[in-house]
Amino acid sequence: MKLNLPNKLTFARMIIAIIFMVFLLSPGVFSRCIALILFITAMITDLYDGKIARQRQMVTNLGKLLDPLADKILVTVAFVSFVELQVVSAWMVVLIITREFCVTGLRLIALSKGKLISASRVGKHKTVSQMVVIVLILLLLILRDILLSHIVDTKALDLFLYWFSYIIFIAMSITVGLTLLSGYVYVEKNLSLFED
Repeated sequence: MKLNLPNKLTFARMIIAIIFMVFLLSPGVFSRCIALILFITAMITDLYDGKIARQRQMVTNLGKLLDPLADKILVTVAFVSFVELQVVSAWMVVLIITREFCVTGLRLIALSKGKLISASRVGKHKTVSQMVVIVLILLLLILRDILLSHIVDTKALDLFLYWFSYIIFIAMSITVGLTLLSGYVYVEKNLSLFED
């Protein structure tokens, strides 16, 4: 099967996700900066694969399936890595991943009935919110690593670490809320799939 350019970009995003995880979980400011660059690169491929597909009339059913799957892989890799780094609560990531499994299952049911569920507007907003939160956390991790290696004033460091955790918790709470809302919208709009 020959892949068109948009689908190649989508596959590239999946590969970048794995390399991103390696650098994110490696200690040091340099590794975290590379992880940030890789994640932004993956975000750019996400912007352009769909745009190119529409402009050049290269939209395919494979692309409609792979694009949201690549997004899910990238986001899941990031959030699971953040749990490993102990900067994000596991229960939040479990809720996000559960939603992704449910929507993927819904898409499989639709496919079995000859239907294809494309990304909705609320689903796209959810993806954007997740990407923004991931970039924010990456930037905070880089800043934390820099401060840990250069700040000797423990009170200032403690203050930063407090706000570090607080900001991440608030940002993640908003993202989890949007993620669950988008999952509800997908299910509510496709209840007819469960009718025999």
